[in-house]
Amino acid sequence: MGDRLLPAVLEKNHSRTLRKDGSNRTLALSDLPSYSSVLLLQGPVGPFFQKLGDYWRKRGAKVYKVNFNGGDDWFYPPINDEVIQFKTRMEYWPVYLSELVIQKNIKAVFLFGDCRAIHQPARELSEALGFDVIVFEEGYIRPSLYTMERFGVNYFSSLTHLSCQDIVNSMEAQSEPSIPKKYLGSYGQMVRSGIQYWLSSILNQSQYPDYDHHRSLDYKRGWMWTKNFLQYWRYRLTERGLRSHLLGYKARTSDSDRMFLLPLQVHDDSQITTHSDFQSIKQVIELTLTSFAKHLKKSNCNDRLIIKHHPMDRGHVSYK
Repeated sequence: MGDRLLPAVLEKNHSRTLRKDGSNRTLALSDLPSYSSVLLLQGPVGPFFQKLGDYWRKRGAKVYKVNFNGGDDWFYPPINDEVIQFKTRMEYWPVYLSELVIQKNIKAVFLFGDCRAIHQPARELSEALGFDVIVFEEGYIRPSLYTMERFGVNYFSSLTHLSCQDIVNSMEAQSEPSIPKKYLGSYGQMVRSGIQYWLSSILNQSQYPDYDHHRSLDYKRGWMWTKNFLQYWRYRLTERGLRSHLLGYKARTSDSDRMFLLPLQVHDDSQITTHSDFQSIKQVIELTLTSFAKHLKKSNCNDRLIIKHHPMDRGHVSYK
């Protein structure tokens, strides 16, 4: 399989990465091996995996795709036998996947999010069956980018085996970074894709009776997203002067009075549910507030703690 790629930031059909040898050459998808056959599992909501499939076909690969719900069908239509609709019981999926990889002689499996239940068998089977696993995730460097790594992301990333100094040294060895292309209207496209995926999944549940999404796909979810949209405009009005107030506070105080920021994660993100010792975001807040209060009592200072709600979670959970 060769050396593992360090995290690559993928933009459409292009990726940038830190190289082990310290060189500053920009990496592209073309730096991956020319696989003769690839398998796509679940991708991000939207047409990205369909475009990824087109990319590998142009490189001469046989491309297979497995769909698990109506949303997958919407963005990657099952128009031929290269698209497989897995409609049976999910408990059979690991065995089915291993047989599929052997039967189709798969050399690489591409997936989005390595903690999803349907994706975990791929990582477990890769070493035994000798295929690569290429994992995409929401970008380490945001916005508008995906992160791509071999074998795992986040806690499973190869970055976890490097020291902070190694990462800094690799970044300093880079040439002047290029500015990522801006995609106008990307938020609107994301919203439309999310609605299409949700509706397609809801309306076709009977075709995939045993599928269980890693996040809820029901009518309650739809109301939460509507509430999220309404909350956005509510806080645009009620907190319109908050940023200026905080910056003004910092300007009025001494350098010894500091401001600390706690940006919250989405409540059901795998970084909380799988890769942390916390049972909930509420525990994160409670621990941080308790620790910060002890610090203030001991130091008798005017430090401030700012807690920032995740913008994708404001309609789902309130921590007030």
